[in-house]
Amino acid sequence: MVTIARRSLRGMRPVARMRAAANNCVYVITRTVPARFNAASKTAKALTTDREAELQHALESFERSAAGLERLTTRLDSLRATLQTVSSKVDRGDGSLGKLVNDPKLYEEAKQTVAELKALIADIKANPKKYVNVKVF
Repeated sequence: MVTIARRSLRGMRPVARMRAAANNCVYVITRTVPARFNAASKTAKALTTDREAELQHALESFERSAAGLERLTTRLDSLRATLQTVSSKVDRGDGSLGKLVNDPKLYEEAKQTVAELKALIADIKANPKKYVNVKVF
């Protein structure tokens, strides 16, 4: 019977060691974790409290930027619609630009007219007396 009791006690030793180790862990955790949590909490509070004005300014700046972007988006959408309307008119041949773009004959005539104007200007520069006649009483 003494032998059985000794064996039982030997079997209990590892359990007792494990229990002591667990108690030690619990002690360390209960002593260090709250202190670390308090330190982290103080750091977070310092970061937000000390920078509250800066954070508020940043939020206000962001709100102004968002409002400005919204106005810009509205204007760009309006510009897009206007350009789409003009482009459609040009494609259909409406207006002077539409006719010029869509009518190859008109384009060639305009090109020929410009060439003739350049030649006339060159001739006026070369022979001004031919075109300007000044008489004094």
